[in-house]
Amino acid sequence: MFHSVEVAQQLKKAKLSWLIHPLFLFLVFGVFLLVIYFHAQVVDGQKKIISRLEKQIENEGKDKKFLITKLQEIHERAASH
Repeated sequence: MFHSVEVAQQLKKAKLSWLIHPLFLFLVFGVFLLVIYFHAQVVDGQKKIISRLEKQIENEGKDKKFLITKLQEIHERAASH
């Protein structure tokens, strides 16, 4: 705590006392929270996109299996006639 008082006094001497002004600290903290919020939203969106792409890949695999099965059935019917 003593160190923080020393830092505040040094800032006042260096004409940088605005750095410890509550409004400045509030604005810096607010910007920091906004950056964290937007980052969390981007990550959440990426997770949703990944989930949808995984589901799409799964469905495409099922479609290919279905089409291969149907083609084999048609080929077997043609070969038996």
